[in-house]
Amino acid sequence: MGKIIPVIVLCCIFISCASLSDYENTLKNFEYPNKIPASGVIKMQDGYFEQESKPGSMTMVQSSYIKGAAGDLNGDSAEDMASIIAVSGSEEGTYYYLYAFVKTINDYRNAGSVLLGDRIVVQAVKISGKKIGIQYLSHGPDDEKNSPSQKTISIFAIYNGKLKKIK
Repeated sequence: MGKIIPVIVLCCIFISCASLSDYENTLKNFEYPNKIPASGVIKMQDGYFEQESKPGSMTMVQSSYIKGAAGDLNGDSAEDMASIIAVSGSEEGTYYYLYAFVKTINDYRNAGSVLLGDRIVVQAVKISGKKIGIQYLSHGPDDEKNSPSQKTISIFAIYNGKLKKIK
């Protein structure tokens, strides 16, 4: 009997990790609408994207998957997703965006994106109670561009089909 409990715990951990990797694998290979690349779309492959900012340009747009979460955002009991990606392609900055995707019958619908900031440090993303919570370091008044230190918590939700900041 004493050996059964550790096996059950290990099975639960494995199932939890499998679920985590499923949605993260999806987000790492997703298409993100974004104005920075000339195509207007960031098509991730294994969590990374790179493309000329304009045809023939020496400047490259680069994007990386940072963190994601899965949970119900609209109360339909389906697993929706949230993703944070970093995008750089201008001479200054690496911009962090939050995206929300709502599960449809066949796929996911983009419910919108929000710019979180430039050169922030994302610490956690969670979906709970139809809300997306993000904890990150943003820039305080005395911080250097690459050294944010101000702990920030932002809350987002989907209202009328669109992603909105509520706190």
